Amino acid sequence: MKFHLSREKAVPHTEMKLTLSRWKWVGMMAGTVLIAGFLSPYASSKPDGLDRVAEDQDFASQASPVFTASPFPDYEAGGFSSSALKTGAAGIIGILALVGVLYGITYLLSKRGKADDQKHHRKAE
Repeated sequence: MKFHLSREKAVPHTEMKLTLSRWKWVGMMAGTVLIAGFLSPYASSKPDGLDRVAEDQDFASQASPVFTASPFPDYEAGGFSSSALKTGAAGIIGILALVGVLYGITYLLSKRGKADDQKHHRKAE
């Protein structure tokens, strides 16, 4: 059996509980979607990072697309007439995709952890 060590006591892995309530997770997700969906269109349109260096050093014209099959070229989703809606939709879709992938990984790892706990429990008997 695996143990999670904390300051109070050792807790078996199967008895660990999520420390945040479901409503806190919902609130954090809503805040993230609001920021990505409604504030990202107002981000600066001026180039930064490598784009800025490429412009300053006059080699930006030599750039070529690395990933031509991008689902969101220039951080914009298709199907909208407004640039702000395109950017906001791309942000929201990106967050939902990331949450889905992370949830799937977490689900698979938790199933694996439960299976390991059951296997070790049977060996102990």
